[in-house]
Amino acid sequence: MSGEHLEVLAGEIWGHKLALEIKQSSLPADVWAERNMEVIKDTPGSLVGLLELDKQRCYLKYYRTQSWQQRLWFKAGLSRGSRSYAKARVLLSSDIVVPRPYACVLARGGMLLLTEAIPNAVDIQTLWDQGQATGDHSCWGKAGFSLAKLHNKGFFHGDFKWSNLLLADGKIFLVDLEAVGELSPSGKRRYRDIARYTLNAEDMGATLESYQAFLQAYLVATGLEEPEVIKRTQPALNRLRAHHVKKYGERGHPLMGVSP
Repeated sequence: MSGEHLEVLAGEIWGHKLALEIKQSSLPADVWAERNMEVIKDTPGSLVGLLELDKQRCYLKYYRTQSWQQRLWFKAGLSRGSRSYAKARVLLSSDIVVPRPYACVLARGGMLLLTEAIPNAVDIQTLWDQGQATGDHSCWGKAGFSLAKLHNKGFFHGDFKWSNLLLADGKIFLVDLEAVGELSPSGKRRYRDIARYTLNAEDMGATLESYQAFLQAYLVATGLEEPEVIKRTQPALNRLRAHHVKKYGERGHPLMGVSP
């Protein structure tokens, strides 16, 4: 049996299934994850992939701890994984479309977040890179409606970029939920969500017609007026643009507030 110490922090049934698989392997959790997953992304901070667990396709994200202080935060349920698990449960109870969270398991070197894997899901960024989102505006409208529904329920996403929007079965699934929160009366974070999506569209060189499919779907679903949304989104968008230019240089073209 593995010497890895594992502690189920949330999702007891799935958490124990995952912990048992790791313990029976006699491998540290991160090594087990790397060997058993179809790895999607591997960074210094996390390892992400898909795996079969109890005959079910699952999504697994292993958050690596960088220090003993961070491990204490993980143990206290204050990690990004724990927040994502908790936020997913809250959003599901509000009828927001997100992958179902299964478990959070604390390991010696990090934390494992296990969730539902959405069959045939592709994020909007990948669709764009493959040339599938350039002429078909339906995914843009779905993104606008999805954001409107989130805001109408009183939440903001916090990182509403294309790679965090999965398209499957004609629906948008929101992922990377660590930064999700409740909208304040001022609704300031509402406009940052819009700005984040807009920056993606501008950076990728999207057409104005495509972008308007997103914005108009959002406006119709929220009942907000376009001039007011543009006015209140522009400051956040300008800050994001400035940071983006500093990091990547000038590329793309403005879309918000541009006349057809």
